[in-house]
Amino acid sequence: MISIAVNEGYSMTQADVVAAFQNSPIDYVVHVKPPAGYDCPPGTLWQLCKSLYGLNTAAKDWYGEINDIFNSAYLKRLVTDACIFTNTDRSLVSVCLCRRYVDILAK
Repeated sequence: MISIAVNEGYSMTQADVVAAFQNSPIDYVVHVKPPAGYDCPPGTLWQLCKSLYGLNTAAKDWYGEINDIFNSAYLKRLVTDACIFTNTDRSLVSVCLCRRYVDILAK
């Protein structure tokens, strides 16, 4: 993408979504133990409403959320690279290429 931007004279911008994994909704049931320090009866479990960093499906949940956001902005992912989104609205004069990258480190 950088070479495309340089060759075509496009400007580039970078953004970082802080706590992205904690902002993606989940459509399945996950129960967790309350963190230490909370005064809860023994055996209490909490049901998650949103994904957490560390869940096996956290990256997939975030990808689904950002994919929906990009689609609503007329950006469609490439068939050849699911992490690159392009502008599909031909009436726009500007060109938009978005690269999505999820940084998840294995323990």
